[in-house]
Amino acid sequence: MNEYEPDSVSPPWGTILDTLADKGIAIHELARAMDVEDVTGLLSGEVPIDEVWAERLERSLDIPASFWLNRQKRYDESKGMTEEVLIEKEETESYSRVTWLIGEIDSEPCKVVMEKILEYLRLDREQPIMLMIDSHGGYVENGLCLAEFIQTCGVPVDTYAIGMIYSAAVPVFLAGKRKFAYASASFMVHPTCGGNATGTPLHILESYAVHVKEMTNRYHNFVLRNSNIPGEMMERAMHEELYFDAKQALKWGVCDEILGEE
Repeated sequence: MNEYEPDSVSPPWGTILDTLADKGIAIHELARAMDVEDVTGLLSGEVPIDEVWAERLERSLDIPASFWLNRQKRYDESKGMTEEVLIEKEETESYSRVTWLIGEIDSEPCKVVMEKILEYLRLDREQPIMLMIDSHGGYVENGLCLAEFIQTCGVPVDTYAIGMIYSAAVPVFLAGKRKFAYASASFMVHPTCGGNATGTPLHILESYAVHVKEMTNRYHNFVLRNSNIPGEMMERAMHEELYFDAKQALKWGVCDEILGEE
């Protein structure tokens, strides 16, 4: 069979993610190559592959558009059910239990992830949820809050590193029941910091400095509790940025398995 003739009826978005892992391409790099702002709809199955998307995938991944169109067609045909039945089925099947944390971590995207987890929790407490993460970080308070929510929400949440797992994204990733990293994923732990303090009164600065130190300790303690990163490396991360790749993450117990590795 031709290598570009789909021989299965697996979800097209799964094939795209596998291809990205094989080629070492991050999600944000794919979006840039396709000249679009966001590809999460395509990668979650919410947006089907049509001729326009197929041509963009061909241009970006060097795999013929016909492959992607055939993959989508075979997948659609395999479902063999009316739209109403499909919606009911997707509410309980594992491939539909996916949510995303892309970009900066702050209150709004964390709220969206929590709401999605609670929605899946209502449908099924046993079936794992897939949380796909590609984030340069953000507010450590929001990251820790989401991480603690994931660990106590009452439903298993598996986390997937599909790009950057930096700063506040690290505790969110570590909160997963099972933690998977694509081979091209990268990680970074560092000391937390505040914003622009220009013009801030001294007594407020002193109070804020105490807060930042407390948040740094919470952040680093969470990372230490949920990984096997050596203490001396975490001590270094109290003063400078500590970068590491998927293989080092596996060695340090940050992830449980590497996906797409030859």
